[in-house]
Amino acid sequence: MQLAYKRTRKKIDARKEAQTQDRIRLGFERSLSRKMINYFSSLSNGASKALEQTGTMGFDIYMAETRPKVARILETHWYDVIKTFSDRSEAYILRKELYNGFYQELLEKFTMRVGANHISDIDDTSRKQLRRVLLNGQKDGLPLPQISKNIRERYSPKFSRGRAATIARTETHSAASFANHQVGMQFAKTQPAMQKQWIATNDVRTREAHRIANGQIVNIDTPFIVGGRPMEYTGDPNGGAANIINCRCAVIYIEPQDDVFDSQRNNVVQPVNLTDITESSTARPLSINTLLAPAINSSLRGDTLKISSRREIKKQLDERTKKVKPEYNQIDFDIENSSGFEYEYGDRFIGTPFKNDLKNLDDVTATAVFEILKELDDLAVRFKIPKINSIQPIKRVKNKDYIAAMGDGTLSIESRFFNKYAKGIKGAKPISERDALKLSKLNKELDELKVNVTALTEEGKVFNEVRKVLDLPPLKIKVPKSAYDSWIARYKIVLEKQTRAERSKARINESYDRVEFTKNTWKRGDELTYRAGNGLTYFDDGLDRIRNNMYHEFGHHVHQITKVSNAENYGLREFGGVTDIERRLQRINKKNIEEGGPSIYSSDNDHEWFAENFALYFQDRKDLTDPVFNEFIQDIMEEANGI
Repeated sequence: MQLAYKRTRKKIDARKEAQTQDRIRLGFERSLSRKMINYFSSLSNGASKALEQTGTMGFDIYMAETRPKVARILETHWYDVIKTFSDRSEAYILRKELYNGFYQELLEKFTMRVGANHISDIDDTSRKQLRRVLLNGQKDGLPLPQISKNIRERYSPKFSRGRAATIARTETHSAASFANHQVGMQFAKTQPAMQKQWIATNDVRTREAHRIANGQIVNIDTPFIVGGRPMEYTGDPNGGAANIINCRCAVIYIEPQDDVFDSQRNNVVQPVNLTDITESSTARPLSINTLLAPAINSSLRGDTLKISSRREIKKQLDERTKKVKPEYNQIDFDIENSSGFEYEYGDRFIGTPFKNDLKNLDDVTATAVFEILKELDDLAVRFKIPKINSIQPIKRVKNKDYIAAMGDGTLSIESRFFNKYAKGIKGAKPISERDALKLSKLNKELDELKVNVTALTEEGKVFNEVRKVLDLPPLKIKVPKSAYDSWIARYKIVLEKQTRAERSKARINESYDRVEFTKNTWKRGDELTYRAGNGLTYFDDGLDRIRNNMYHEFGHHVHQITKVSNAENYGLREFGGVTDIERRLQRINKKNIEEGGPSIYSSDNDHEWFAENFALYFQDRKDLTDPVFNEFIQDIMEEANGI
């Protein structure tokens, strides 16, 4: 293939070009999303029908023939995307001459290097998910019609929409980026000085690694460094799933003399040195010691805990959830019903995520939970995983009495226990929500009264200052005495109400039913039978007990969602989850699970062993944790941060 061009432009608006690419991709994404929804619906309906007609054998035969159907849909889509983006490359690489068969050649290259694996992954995931529905139904002894119905519902439009959207976005972006890069490389044969620049979308959904890469300029044959991974272009498989799935970045191809600017920021985009990307404090991974440091905020104590009303905490949590929610867009499951399992993990324990509900929590408890959540947010950044998205009251499970639960990124807590721990926070000064609101209103009214009274007084003073300049004798304040007296009288009334409210607050503090906790003093090397029942009993302060519970559940969040890209590798083993950490936990020596953990609870299973050790580790109690866990968590942290 031979491409030629004649230079005709010098100015390149990086932002405009990226937005144009995004707009074109969006049209393709919508089209493919609709096709995938229809395909999934047809797939589940066909599998259901085959099961009803010929049983399990018919189901297996039908599922064995699905891959060509996926391939036809995707290959047609890829061809259209590749053709469109190859044709418009002249918008930023200038004029070109393409030979017959160019698009088909690019399609074949893309399919061989990228597409074939995508087809296999999509098809394999679909088969596994439908087979799981079948096996779970048989295990539960469900009649064939019910199993058939469950299979149809598994990929109904309602439940497949999220997955279809992610596939559409990823496949469109991969094909478009591949086409842009291939055309750019062809031009580079005659223009060896050509470069390429990474342009991130730069909104709330942009992942941190891509935000850092924004503006990075390299030679066309040099890979970008994105999140510590080399990538030739956006969507390059070398970047791994974390850099590819749901990516919306773009690459533009330029020559060194081009005037590249960003119209969004109205300034010139300066080339970014690769050394800066890989070695700057903002881009390079933190040291392993920093990453594994305790997460506790040592300045957060009962006597420094500024209590807010539950209502105010709810408002702040809702604002936080809006910011956190986009972090889950990188994972291929429906955020309103995340796990996608026959038994919905999140639904069983916590209900619908992304909604905060502090029902039955008192003000002290709500405040403590909110402040400790900030510590967990720091841990989420360290582990490169989505933050906890919301707080919910726990849903009771038959014959179970949970203090807290974790699933779908939502933390669920039992108010009975947490309120009790809050009463053991040393130095905390509780305030009822009712009195908090009353004081807030009274203080607001007092402030307004002060302003009004001051304004009336100042008005008279200013008036007389003017008369003095004019050599006129001063006059008495022209404010009607009745109005002035009215303000003063109201001020005194409100002030008295405020005083009574403050007294009421003091009485609450005095009468607060304080709780004293006894701390377990077991240490490693002591008889195992003397271990704490669970990690929280190593602390006698209520704040640390709440903290231990929340850290424990966040440990579950870490093993549930680390390196997770879809429902297939999310959640608990009994619900089909096969996360990376899940696989590793299964290899931990059984004796370590039973005897190496810091508490009796840690002996239950590998999940609790991980969570109990995790909580104490980041609470600065490494003296209690299993040495095997200490090495385990370091490996996980190093992999997450590319160390």
